[in-house]
Amino acid sequence: MRLGLIQIALGVALLGLAWTVGGWAWVLAWPAGSVLAVGAAYLGPGGPRIFGKHASDGRLAWLNVIVLLPYYAVAWTLWQLTSRVLRENPHDEVAPGIFVGRRPLGAAEVPATARVVIDLTSEFPRARSTRAVERYFCVPTLDMCPPDDASFASLLDRLSGEEGPIFVYCAMGHGRSATVAAGLMIRRGVARDVEDAIERMSEARPSVHLHPAQRDAVRRVS
Repeated sequence: MRLGLIQIALGVALLGLAWTVGGWAWVLAWPAGSVLAVGAAYLGPGGPRIFGKHASDGRLAWLNVIVLLPYYAVAWTLWQLTSRVLRENPHDEVAPGIFVGRRPLGAAEVPATARVVIDLTSEFPRARSTRAVERYFCVPTLDMCPPDDASFASLLDRLSGEEGPIFVYCAMGHGRSATVAAGLMIRRGVARDVEDAIERMSEARPSVHLHPAQRDAVRRVS
């Protein structure tokens, strides 16, 4: 919710600047509208549908991309910069056969043994470098949030029969991907509960961090 409020505040500020300055400043109405739309998605029932990502193949709907282009431009640029600057592995094996990581920049950042890919991003299309992996599951999820309970539980049920190895990724490999990995670890008996799962994951990937809503979701569905 906090991230949604921040985005709403930024959108209102941009609109206020456009109104105050006038003239050329009204070009800010587009980025203001895109940020407001995303902020509203965090606060309302629409959630990740704002990005129009197809769960079947990870494509983004072109109309959503056009409407939200200013937001995408900033988000994608920051992701590129952060991914290249942060000194952390693109992925880590947090439990036997379970890899958690960021959206890969290239084929070298996809675990070589991965047979299943889980994509938790809603604001990015499927990483092309994962197309060689046999099986792909996508559950579009907003940053700092868990998947909805039904989608989360269904995903864990579908993964119960997958031998793997499984590569779970989100934008940076810290929250959304770790949330699903925690649920999977509990289902497989690798971890007792969410706290145990986080502790075990942190040994391999110290940057793992689950927000309270993500922890609660793991407790409900695992």
